[in-house]
Amino acid sequence: MEYRIAGGGQQENRLKQMVRELGLSKRVHFLGPLDQTEVIRQLQEADLFLLTSIREWLGMVLLEAQAIGLPVVATRVGGIPEAVDPDHSAVLVPPEDPQAAARALDECLHASEMRIRMGRAGRRHVENRFDVDNLNDTLVQIFRDLCRNTKRRTPEKTDQNTGRE
Repeated sequence: MEYRIAGGGQQENRLKQMVRELGLSKRVHFLGPLDQTEVIRQLQEADLFLLTSIREWLGMVLLEAQAIGLPVVATRVGGIPEAVDPDHSAVLVPPEDPQAAARALDECLHASEMRIRMGRAGRRHVENRFDVDNLNDTLVQIFRDLCRNTKRRTPEKTDQNTGRE
């Protein structure tokens, strides 16, 4: 079993030092920043996706992981609960609780049927809620409804002097 960490950030050097101190250098690999093609390749090779953010607006990477069919373990912060289908495509854990994240990882890694179910649920979730064509159709309908409602609410213009339209 190996863990791949993509990207970088302020905590990268601290994490690398911790991995060395714990003797995990053969299992934990820091990949650094990756282009989109490489991110997709890494996701396709993975069995599970882990995102333990303390703060997260939406977590687009979660959409990418689910689109590929990966089950997710993530923290319950920000927009993450909306980006995933909690308890179906993802196991959400409290932020800053490494023991809860470790338990969720262990459970997912040792339950292949559950991982497959979660991966399929994630793919469906992304297709149903984040498909660009569906979102565009919804946006067009919202604009049409707004235009109809605006026309209904606009008072008829009348000539102030004659009272005629």
